[in-house]
Amino acid sequence: IVATAAISNDNLQDLKTGYLVGATPWKQQVALLIGCVFGALAIVPVLNLLYQAYGFVGAMPREGMDLSSALAAPQANLMSTIAQGIFNHNIEWSYIAFGVVVGIFIIIIDKILRKNGNLSLPPLAVGIGIYLPPSVNIPLVIGGILKYFVMRYLANKYQNNSHKNEKIATHEQKGTLFASGLIVGESIFGVIIAAITVFSVSM
Repeated sequence: IVATAAISNDNLQDLKTGYLVGATPWKQQVALLIGCVFGALAIVPVLNLLYQAYGFVGAMPREGMDLSSALAAPQANLMSTIAQGIFNHNIEWSYIAFGVVVGIFIIIIDKILRKNGNLSLPPLAVGIGIYLPPSVNIPLVIGGILKYFVMRYLANKYQNNSHKNEKIATHEQKGTLFASGLIVGESIFGVIIAAITVFSVSM
């Protein structure tokens, strides 16, 4: 149910983006279905390759592997912990209740900040900060700080320009494309290195 709700939300976001650029909804749905098929065919061998090369935290394919190189799987570990706790009747409901209270409190603070000024405290960002390991969070924080200073620099640079918003939007788009390239490039090289690792072990 949770996975279905998450995928539905992602689907709605895609439709929203399509609406903004003038796409046809049914064509988007066809493209999404095709993407699901190819995604399902691609993700299994890639995940198996990564598993054989590094293993995942809490699940190593072979004895004697370096545990420090194991890949973190926070979502899988979280779902596994919750499922085991429910079926074994030993889940810590107090933690879940505390999380709900904290979430409601953060939402209230976010609403107050947005109402009284330009500040905000996005609950999703706070949740990600708690949920993901520091190795992922630290680059996100550094990237956010860099973007803040870059946007301030651009705002000062084009302060007296009549096309200020358009120029800043253009730079922001280029920055997004650059960041996307870094993510894709890192992912591709990660798979290549994993393939080399598995091949060297099997030799």
